[in-house]
Amino acid sequence: LMPVLILQKNKRPFHYHKNFFGYFHLFIFRLSNGRLLNKFGNLPCLILTTTGKKTGKKRQTPLIYLADENSFICVASFGGNTKHPNWYNNLNQNPNVAVIVKRKTYECKASTLQNKSRKLMWSKLTNMYPNYPTYEKMSGRQLPVVKLTQKRTNESQKQSYMHNNRG
Repeated sequence: LMPVLILQKNKRPFHYHKNFFGYFHLFIFRLSNGRLLNKFGNLPCLILTTTGKKTGKKRQTPLIYLADENSFICVASFGGNTKHPNWYNNLNQNPNVAVIVKRKTYECKASTLQNKSRKLMWSKLTNMYPNYPTYEKMSGRQLPVVKLTQKRTNESQKQSYMHNNRG
C-alpha cells in the first residue's frame, strides 16, 4: 500500500527511493558515530555538508568519493537525473563545505573540475564505479566532477588524513 501512495503522490518513485536511502544512510551513520555505513558496498563514502542555497540551513548528503592527496573527488550524478542534485547547486552558491570521512571532519572548498583535470578524474572515477557513464547517458548532461579540497593541510592534518583513510 505504501509504495502505491508514494507513486501516486510523487510520480517519481526512484527519486523518493534515493531520498529515503540518503536519510536512512545519514541516520545510521550518525547513530553509530560513523562506524557504520561509511561505505556503499566496497566503495568509500563521505558525508558532504553544504549550506542550502535558498534556506541557508546545513544539508548533509552521503556520496561516493575518490581520495586524491588532500582532496576528495565526487560526481554530481543524481542517479542519472536530468537535473543537478541540490548539494551541487548549494556548493555552487557557497563553495565552503564540510566533509566527514569515517569519523573525521574536514573543512573544504569545492570546485568543479574542467577539461584535462576532469578527464583524468573521470577516468579514475569510472574505474572505481562503472555506472557513472550510464548515469551520464541517462541524464543527457555532462556530470560535474567536484573536487573538495581541504582548507588547511598542515603536516598533522595530512598524517591524520592518511591514518583515517588506510585500507
